[in-house]
Amino acid sequence: MIDTAAAYPGEHVTSTSFTIVIAGFLLILGVAILAAFVWMSGGEQGNSGEPDVLGSRVTIREITARFRTTWSPSTLGVSIADHQKQTPEGIGSVVYRIAWGFLLIWLFMTGVFLAISGVVESIENFREEQQLSAATYVLFSLLLCSAWIPVFRIHSKSTKEIVEMKEFVKHVRKDAEIAKDPTGVDQFAVLPDHQELEEGKSCFLWVGFGILVVAWGLALAATVQVRAWTLPSPQYGTLLFVAPGYGLLAGWLLYAASLNFGVAFGSDSCPDGMRAVPEGSNPYAYRGSLWPIVVAAIALITAVSIPDPTQPVPLVLSLLFFTPRYRSNLCAVAVGILGIVIGSLHVWSLRS
Repeated sequence: MIDTAAAYPGEHVTSTSFTIVIAGFLLILGVAILAAFVWMSGGEQGNSGEPDVLGSRVTIREITARFRTTWSPSTLGVSIADHQKQTPEGIGSVVYRIAWGFLLIWLFMTGVFLAISGVVESIENFREEQQLSAATYVLFSLLLCSAWIPVFRIHSKSTKEIVEMKEFVKHVRKDAEIAKDPTGVDQFAVLPDHQELEEGKSCFLWVGFGILVVAWGLALAATVQVRAWTLPSPQYGTLLFVAPGYGLLAGWLLYAASLNFGVAFGSDSCPDGMRAVPEGSNPYAYRGSLWPIVVAAIALITAVSIPDPTQPVPLVLSLLFFTPRYRSNLCAVAVGILGIVIGSLHVWSLRS
């Protein structure tokens, strides 16, 4: 029988733990709820004209494509000229599906691991109270992400809805003209724009940004609570599942919150959508935003201080492979890589 007090000084170790089992089931619950909301938010299917289960026809993909910023992911190796073009084949990015799919699978596996480790005596359980607190934080973070899905789409309309609403306005005006209604509007008058047809959407886009910031804060608190990268080396399960799972979730939510900020800001600036860069335009006319550098600096600070070298990874991979080569994006990548390197060295120093 191993002498845990001598083997792991300063660490409380148990062979079985009901607390760890609860932590595992909390993670599984959060993943199941978010997966259900993702499934219910598919938008209009085909040309049915019917909303999804959550009552909206527009998809998150369409909204983010309409207000794509200079640091928003698009297709692999996208050019500056093609980045903001809303073509049917380039309207979205595979990054969102990969990120959320990977995170949901990984967090589910983490929950299963925790549930098993809590009942199998051969697996050591460290920091059981912190593990429960961290799982609770992640659960509430995933619940906020679930709530974000319907909130983000409130009052936003799909392209098909906008066309239908304008056709309806034209039809009403024509009927009023035929009926010689003196209060009617000339059927050839300027049609209402996106700002009028989607009145009130901007407020909910900003609320969505606030929700993601809080969700990121909760995921960050989970990583701080358990500090899984500093657990004793014989417990490889936690290093394999908990450490990268919580860190990547926090890093992705930080990047996602920055994207939501760009969408909300773009909605206020250009209600009908961001304009693509004209062919042959002056490169100084469409410069990259400094916002991703700020986000990368935040990721660097958290990676070094917790330490958690996985937090800058989602930002670095997205900017490096799926955004245009703006100088600001490349600088943000460099800052993120610096955070990964220094964070890894900090982890190595603590574990050695």
